[in-house]
Amino acid sequence: MDFAKVLFETMDKMLYKSYNESIEIDGAENITILSDKKYSKSKKFDASLDLYFDEKIKAKRPVLLYIHGGGFVAGGKEFRKAIALWYATRGFFVLNVNYGLSPDCIFPEQILGNNIHSFVCALRRKLNCHQKLMRRFKIQ
Repeated sequence: MDFAKVLFETMDKMLYKSYNESIEIDGAENITILSDKKYSKSKKFDASLDLYFDEKIKAKRPVLLYIHGGGFVAGGKEFRKAIALWYATRGFFVLNVNYGLSPDCIFPEQILGNNIHSFVCALRRKLNCHQKLMRRFKIQ
């Protein structure tokens, strides 16, 4: 395990995990969370995302695609729940995404290939093809 991976994993486990479990966010009780939705059939990594949104919002809302940090070697959406929830309480439709980490995926595979780029393309196709989905979630 290299230094970057040790550093990022330590930060996630010490800082963000306890932060996610201890923080109280005003309006969080109104947020719907759909967890572990698959966006790829990749067997190399956990190709899943969590959706955070307030179903009571009737106006169109912006979409926030939250891609965790970690230098492509560490991290995960589970450590960014609080920030995703915070944005959702401010009216965003949040997609909190996992992607393949090194050494299973070597840069730039995390961005290209079956990872973030394919996810964004699939999302755009789905939204363009499914106006019903856009209306349901009031996405602009």
